[in-house]
Amino acid sequence: MPSTVLFVGDVNVDLNLSGLRQDPVPDREIIATGFEIAIGSSAAIAAVAHARLGGPTAFVGLAGDDDYGRFMKAQMAEAGIDVGRIRLDPALRTGVTVNLVKDHHRTQITFPGAIPLLQPEADDFTGGDVVHVHFAGIYQQKRLLPRLAALIGTLRLRGLTASVDPQWDETELWAHSAEWLAAAETVFVNADEARSLTGQEDLAAAIEALSRLCRRVIVKDGAAGAVLREAGEEHRVRGHSVPFVDSIGAGDNFAAGYLYSRLQRREDAAAALTYGNAAAARSCSFPGGTGARSRDADIVQFLKERK
Repeated sequence: MPSTVLFVGDVNVDLNLSGLRQDPVPDREIIATGFEIAIGSSAAIAAVAHARLGGPTAFVGLAGDDDYGRFMKAQMAEAGIDVGRIRLDPALRTGVTVNLVKDHHRTQITFPGAIPLLQPEADDFTGGDVVHVHFAGIYQQKRLLPRLAALIGTLRLRGLTASVDPQWDETELWAHSAEWLAAAETVFVNADEARSLTGQEDLAAAIEALSRLCRRVIVKDGAAGAVLREAGEEHRVRGHSVPFVDSIGAGDNFAAGYLYSRLQRREDAAAALTYGNAAAARSCSFPGGTGARSRDADIVQFLKERK
């Protein structure tokens, strides 16, 4: 029986300028050697990655009925996503993120557009074969954030599980975090988010603190790999050395790979951590968050070559 994952979150386009020769300087023009317009946003990149791996995928989102909104919806449909729950509103503008990539680092500048106005409706979570709901980028979704924990509770009553990848909170106040951390089955954060969420500079201490607040926490630490903590048990995976292009969407590919492994391949948490880590590493060898176009067979081969 298909196990559809429903992704909920931001719909915005990425404008990627890569190969910067120097860091941005006020009042001075600098040169980029690469440029592309691509699928952006944490939730959309994760959904596309999950669909291309072969997982049944649907999406709830909001964008403007403009060139960028129509581009996003069409590209997501082309990737195999059920986009029937993505609403395009002519009164709104689609969000845009500019990624400035220099060496292994990137600076992101985002115009939120319609992102803060997303309010999923009850009907969005009914029908089809949805078994899991993944929320991403919640700290730009101002209307969803206060009711997220209650919504996850309602989904649990319907027999659905839920995961959250909060992305960065620019205020670093992490409003409502205690609520959604306790509600979600799985929480994905990167190392910086883990430190900020807990106020612990030491990453090990941050992981320990998060493990007391949520059922299962996965901390993504870039080239150092990742850590999963659940019910007192810990699993670790090391990072992979790959020909590096950029890290745009690497964490989103990680989440997609982990969910695909658990829900489609029916693997345990340790195996899913390994699979998600490989999906993230492989994505770094391609431009943009969706450039890898990884299939399940690609991840299996990637891991086989590194045994």
